[in-house]
Amino acid sequence: QISEYTDNVDVARNNFGYGHGRGYSGEDALLHEMREFCRLVIGLYASTNLRDIADDIEARHDPFEFRDLLRRVFEVGRRYKIQNPTKMRTTYGKLMHILMDAVQPSMAREIGANMYTPTHSVYSLLAPYEEAAQAFLTDADLLPAASPIDAGRGIQHFVDGATRKK
Repeated sequence: QISEYTDNVDVARNNFGYGHGRGYSGEDALLHEMREFCRLVIGLYASTNLRDIADDIEARHDPFEFRDLLRRVFEVGRRYKIQNPTKMRTTYGKLMHILMDAVQPSMAREIGANMYTPTHSVYSLLAPYEEAAQAFLTDADLLPAASPIDAGRGIQHFVDGATRKK
């Protein structure tokens, strides 16, 4: 969960919250929480395959140097939400709050890049191949070829017929 990020940043931005009157601004809180979020994402990424990225982690000391990874995380989160609108209800909103903070000009300067990247889709992948893509997507053989074969039914002749269609 990333709820602490929004809690801390929202409180730091008002006049009564965390650090008010002690020289700790909302921008400082935003930068601190953004670094913490980046470290969390890097830690999760490292836990998937530490051997392959250990040298990369040691070479980069600032979590914002992993901006390509962070862009991918935001893009995959947005794409997942598009495909599954009933999932990630609160987490997605908080992730978007982090992205909105990350694309602010002051944060983009601190990070060294804009964290926004367009959402990848089949359309964006096929856009350069307009005519061939249109022919491919309207091909009558596409649906049978791309649909799964349900072998769990136990009817061998049904599975054999579906396989032959493919």
